[in-house]
Amino acid sequence: MAENNLDFQEIEQDEFEELPHQEDEELKLPQQTAPPQAKKPQTGFSLFIADIREQLKQDLVGLKQTAFLQEAGKRWSALDPAEKQKYMDLAQRQREAYQAQHQGDDDGEDEEQLKSKSTDY
Repeated sequence: MAENNLDFQEIEQDEFEELPHQEDEELKLPQQTAPPQAKKPQTGFSLFIADIREQLKQDLVGLKQTAFLQEAGKRWSALDPAEKQKYMDLAQRQREAYQAQHQGDDDGEDEEQLKSKSTDY
């Protein structure tokens, strides 16, 4: 049986048909039909998490995502109202910029729906 393996390994490269190279053919990429959509505005809480994420990762090494978010929620609740307002104002500016970009777009989502999504946690 060992001889069969040797015979297989000794087959000349010339005996195999050469396959066409992909380099010779032009690669055709699919064309996008619609332009990419802008991201929806973040909430004040998500902006807060973005600011404290690295610090929380260092403080809470090895915790699962759920425990991480629970701790972030506790810190958000304990945050000074003036500091919390800073994040809420930034979220409001993002929301207004998003609405200005999509003014006239009718995707079924109006201002009231956007406001309800960015509630104060």
